[in-house]
Amino acid sequence: MCDYDRHMPRTLAVVCLFLLLAWCVSVSEAHAAPDGEIRFNRDIRPILADHCFRCHGADAGSRQAELRLDERESALAERDGVRIVAPGDPDASELMRRVVAADDAERMPPADHPRLSQAQVDVLRRWIAAGAEYESHWAFIAPQPTALPLVRQRDWLQNPVDAFIMSGIEQHGLHPSAEADRATLIRRLSLDLTGLSPTPAAVDAFITDESPDACEQLVERLLASPRYGERWSLMAAKLRRHRVGSSEVPRFLRIPNRRKAVAFAHRSPRMGFSIRSTENQRSMQDGQQQTAADH
Repeated sequence: MCDYDRHMPRTLAVVCLFLLLAWCVSVSEAHAAPDGEIRFNRDIRPILADHCFRCHGADAGSRQAELRLDERESALAERDGVRIVAPGDPDASELMRRVVAADDAERMPPADHPRLSQAQVDVLRRWIAAGAEYESHWAFIAPQPTALPLVRQRDWLQNPVDAFIMSGIEQHGLHPSAEADRATLIRRLSLDLTGLSPTPAAVDAFITDESPDACEQLVERLLASPRYGERWSLMAAKLRRHRVGSSEVPRFLRIPNRRKAVAFAHRSPRMGFSIRSTENQRSMQDGQQQTAADH
């Protein structure tokens, strides 16, 4: 077995764990904006991405008025004596005037787009008043140690991630669900990782397993199962149309995704047939287009 095939399950598992951790952190911090410090990536970028970047973002083809709100230099630049964002002065910022304008002809976003809620307007105002600081995309910011949030139900915590989850639960005035029994747990894990329900024998074995790392061992067995590779190769099925030379996706995404699709196909005959059929169909289409061009 090649190194790629041997390490892919663990690589995906690590990636999934990282995304889960990032989600937990974002959930626990999502409600810090109303009273806490405003952060661009957490509080402002989502608002601008949903309501502004379509016309004032990175896409030059759809950009209006040569204004980019995803870049601080462009947002702070003076235009005919007006600044879109005036750090420290929301009332002098054209952005604030536009998002609350009563006249539909001046209000932004336009009438055919979703408007900002009052809470979003308040967050923008506080951000500008605090200096309108921007941040690079989170993927380019080195992770920093984060202090664990203080929670009341500390006996529920089993690892550091639980502190962020419990913090969000308590902020909403909720209570954690009761711990799942063994039969429910193995069913959830099996369906999530392999897409299949566990066999009765597997359920009985897990229920009677008294080892302290029974859950970890179960996860390892599921990750090592061919069914795990088959389930996650469904994602590769969506990528099989992206061949080398295709203009549908950026080049840095094409080759790795195609290799992953082929690697997963080795584990699933049906997937391999599907990929090969698609490639054969593309080859026939290319041949027909070339023949038409020759004529």
